[in-house]
Amino acid sequence: MDDSAFHLFLLGSARKLLECRCLRFNAPDEAQVRFMAVDENARGRGYGSRILQGLEAEATRRGAQKLVLNARDNVTEFYVKYGYAVVGETGTLFGAIRHVRMERSLP
Repeated sequence: MDDSAFHLFLLGSARKLLECRCLRFNAPDEAQVRFMAVDENARGRGYGSRILQGLEAEATRRGAQKLVLNARDNVTEFYVKYGYAVVGETGTLFGAIRHVRMERSLP
């Protein structure tokens, strides 16, 4: 499945990875943001916003009408700022990290 995935990442000084995300298609009209990671020291600088906007643009370019993701419950406010809504629970990862399903319609 990785052959069809679209990856975006940001590198900092000394080529240190600051942010990465992956975009995959679940169906021709539905894309999913996956494998999100942000270096703790890089948070709050707008990197996540830039990467998310880039993935949304690529999903739209490829014909997606909806973008979905599974977010940790403590970061849902970040996605709400960009028009995402919680649509359900997805479970708990490693017995401790609760996630929720979020989605957004694309233009």
